[in-house]
Amino acid sequence: MRKYILFLLVSLFSQFLKAQPGDEELRECWRNNERMQTLIRPQLEGFHQLQQTIYAQVQSLIQTEGISEARGVPYFENLASVTQTAQQLAELDSVHEAYFTNAVQMLWAECREQQLCVAKLPEEQYQDHLTSYLEDEVFALTDNYASVNFAKLVGFRSALQMVNEQVETWLLQDNPDLAGEDPSFNQRLSQDHFWSVLNDNWDLELRNPERELLQAPLISYARQDLYGDEAVLKEKTKVKDVLLFIFDNWKEIKDILNWLNENVFYDCAASSSARFKGVENIDAALSGGVRKKANYLVLQRGVLFDGRQTKTSLKGVVRLYKKKRIGWGKDRMTSVGIGYCTTQHNACENSLWPADGSVYVQAPTLRNYKVAQHQVHPFALAIRDNSIQYLTYYLYYKDNLFKTIYLFGSGNCM
Repeated sequence: MRKYILFLLVSLFSQFLKAQPGDEELRECWRNNERMQTLIRPQLEGFHQLQQTIYAQVQSLIQTEGISEARGVPYFENLASVTQTAQQLAELDSVHEAYFTNAVQMLWAECREQQLCVAKLPEEQYQDHLTSYLEDEVFALTDNYASVNFAKLVGFRSALQMVNEQVETWLLQDNPDLAGEDPSFNQRLSQDHFWSVLNDNWDLELRNPERELLQAPLISYARQDLYGDEAVLKEKTKVKDVLLFIFDNWKEIKDILNWLNENVFYDCAASSSARFKGVENIDAALSGGVRKKANYLVLQRGVLFDGRQTKTSLKGVVRLYKKKRIGWGKDRMTSVGIGYCTTQHNACENSLWPADGSVYVQAPTLRNYKVAQHQVHPFALAIRDNSIQYLTYYLYYKDNLFKTIYLFGSGNCM
């Protein structure tokens, strides 16, 4: 009797699965549905026009900033030019991505309203199939469109292109569970804002560096008594280390120059440091039955160069991936978020931080696919008593809290 019931349940479940249109059946319907193709056509034309506009803007940016290349290394006028270029590329990449997101949302709404290619699927599964079809077959989406074309036009292979290739290889591996670590979290420069302007050896050159950089005591010793190639190599290596340190902590030129203008050898105390990477399966009840994983990195560390760590850097990054027909892919249509709260000790002034004994709460930031939060606090933050001092990160899927990470202590402000 038990075997018969089990057989009956399996048979019913199999029939249910057969009754649900799969990804290929839906794609075939969308390909051949005249109304669907009519809706897609103006969206695709607008997308191609946008790409032409972005391409022209990248060309203009290169000319305006006087960016060139030699032996695979991009050359910029100064740090201000680097920060301006990286920011404009990031903005253009976001515009390109936003167009696709908006087009999917519009077409999804039309499919529901006009009952095009009806499927008895949860809305999130239906949208997921539609997104994959548009991404793969219609828009042929290029990640970081502006940044990729920037590197091609200048004539170098960027760190961003290198990392994107590593991530794509990882996502397409023959492993249904997406094993292994996200390559984007294992790079020499953890702050991805400047990946687009560095080559794949994490190099760039400055033709006319700012006075503050040239006079910084961190590198000035290497510019004295340059005898032969060995001294020049030592100087370049030291400058590169300083630049990578800068790019990992600040995006704005004013913040970079402020740091260079300070006494960078001043160090009153050390910050408490910790770093944690992980992966979390998104509950099927939240994802509408679509398999999704969130890979994340959270940390606190001293803003450290040659032992100087009076400031404290807090950083968190979350990337959301979904299962596709072949391998995995970026979930461009769903927001993830990250925020934190903390109460610590200001080691330089030997006082509580915040000074009034309250809890510092960093509200969550939400973005589609990838979200990052990074603050540099002008204190050496330390944990002196784990029973009352803590740093807790919170991860969100859409507006739903799905992971709490106790990096220090066990405090919870939610």
